[in-house]
Amino acid sequence: MASREETPRPEQSLRRGFTLRRRIWTETRFEVLETVKGLLPGLVTVRMLGGRVEHLHARVDGVPVFRPGEEVYLFLWETNGEPYVVLGWSQGTFRIAKNPQTGVETVTQDSAAMPVFDPQTQQFRREGILNWPVELFSERLRGALERRH
Repeated sequence: MASREETPRPEQSLRRGFTLRRRIWTETRFEVLETVKGLLPGLVTVRMLGGRVEHLHARVDGVPVFRPGEEVYLFLWETNGEPYVVLGWSQGTFRIAKNPQTGVETVTQDSAAMPVFDPQTQQFRREGILNWPVELFSERLRGALERRH
């Protein structure tokens, strides 16, 4: 097993909901545009808890939902013989947005929208990466990976 980080884009051709062990799951296929660590095929399938099967819909807080065509950085975890999963759900999902006026692409971590309780100040605050330029995010990610080796 190994964790992987890459920049995939969901394809419209595969997003399916199904039940497994009495839970609803969704599998989404991604085209891999860039791999920062590890080796990946050109297409990967990611399985996430929740989704839609016939008339049933299950939504789990913190589990990312992907839209066809969007670009994301994902930190992936591989289990032998199973589809990939996003490591830390919202913590391992980073969405790329392009400003229509400037063309600048930024990265926002899904968990940046989730409040975190600080026991010292007794207040909620927000953490995570919010609207970083893609170049800065990529540079920091590569630097962190280099320091780990």
